[in-house]
Amino acid sequence: MSVDAGQARIERASKELFVCWNSIQSTWRDEVSRGFEENHLTPLVAAMRTAEKALDRMGLILQQLHQDCE
Repeated sequence: MSVDAGQARIERASKELFVCWNSIQSTWRDEVSRGFEENHLTPLVAAMRTAEKALDRMGLILQQLHQDCE
């Protein structure tokens, strides 16, 4: 899998997650849902953003390596 493909998969998964979570929140609004969001979703979103940034950096490094090898 390429770096771009990995980024695209993370972006699609992130969008799907938010669509599902927004749908669920319309009916699930209690202390448990807030705890779930705080303990699971917030860290997951942070990890996804970290992964996206890492993939961006890897893509730039790989591009530079490719140019240096030509």
